[in-house]
Amino acid sequence: MLIILSHDVSPNPGPSGPRSTGPTNYANPLKLMHWNLNSLLAGVNRISLIESYNAIQSYDFIALTESKLASTTLNESIQLDGYTPIRRDLPTGTY
Repeated sequence: MLIILSHDVSPNPGPSGPRSTGPTNYANPLKLMHWNLNSLLAGVNRISLIESYNAIQSYDFIALTESKLASTTLNESIQLDGYTPIRRDLPTGTY
């Protein structure tokens, strides 16, 4: 609160609008999706949901945590067009 009262820090220091000059182009920000799934393959077809969200938002990165994938799950079964899966599967015998 004291910093804001000193009037030298903006409460919203982000860009005020699109810029066409300078080192950063705020008109095209990096788009990231993160979803803590608690299992990618259980229940609802989450791959289709991710593809649908991506069709609307055109994400640069998609991060999925708690996917609960095992080494027996092939990349082909979770592949999203245009993306490369980087995995850290559950150890064998865990849930």
